[in-house]
Amino acid sequence: MSQETHHPLWRSWKFWAALCGIAGASAVFVWLNGSMPRLALFWLFGIILGVVLQRSRFCFVSAVSNCFLFRDTRLLEGVLGGLFVATIGFTFIMFRSVPDPSTGTLPIGAILAPVGWHLVLGGVVFGFGMLLAGGCIIGNMFRIGEGGIPAMVAFLGIMLGMGALQFTWPWWWNNYISHLSSVWLPAEIGWLWAVGLTLGVILILLILVRRMRYRQPSQQCAGEPVPRRIARTAKEILTRGWPLALGGIVLGLINIALYLSLDRPWTVTGELMTWSQGLFSVVHLPPPAFTAVPGT
Repeated sequence: MSQETHHPLWRSWKFWAALCGIAGASAVFVWLNGSMPRLALFWLFGIILGVVLQRSRFCFVSAVSNCFLFRDTRLLEGVLGGLFVATIGFTFIMFRSVPDPSTGTLPIGAILAPVGWHLVLGGVVFGFGMLLAGGCIIGNMFRIGEGGIPAMVAFLGIMLGMGALQFTWPWWWNNYISHLSSVWLPAEIGWLWAVGLTLGVILILLILVRRMRYRQPSQQCAGEPVPRRIARTAKEILTRGWPLALGGIVLGLINIALYLSLDRPWTVTGELMTWSQGLFSVVHLPPPAFTAVPGT
């Protein structure tokens, strides 16, 4: 009967690599905070979001595909939980900024894009592409940090697609999108009904998703000493994947804190658009100036 050997944590190269990473990230934060405190906060929130995403394996595409392919609804439940928490927090922030939405004024950092067929088409194409890539944009980004070659190839495709969008955006905007209207529920039906409707839809989806879940027998830890249970939990937090639902809720709370601190919620594609502009400028193909979506 073999016994598992336990080595001191400090003898693992992973421990020292993590320590160097924390020291380097802290040094960058201190350096940025001295001259650009706002950028330092973005750096801090980026590190925290990256850690939570990687540990919880959070990915929007996997959340949907796992639900229908394997009846594993845990990640989708995490996404819905994060949306529920973020909706409540964002409502208080936006209400404080715009108590009367009927004036047409948008809250700080809010984006109101035209609604139309282009969203459905873009969603289908994007979803199919990310399913082939094995994950959404954020899923591929933390896999790049893990050294995943397929994720790097997918990310290159994302950058090329962003560039293609910028070069063709005037055509899309002038011919198909600019005439479409935008809808902001609080301005149409008021804050109370808009938030109630949003939370109600999320709860209904959560109930339906939980009914689809494949029930696995639970593992009991009865009789395990409390100190050993605490040590095992700490090890799971640091070395193993986090509970998927917990990841979604934590991400929702972090997004609320980000919005409160910097007047901007967490976004991904907007920053990638900036990266794409820089990459094309390096090869002397700067994208043309284009009309921004109203509210962005």
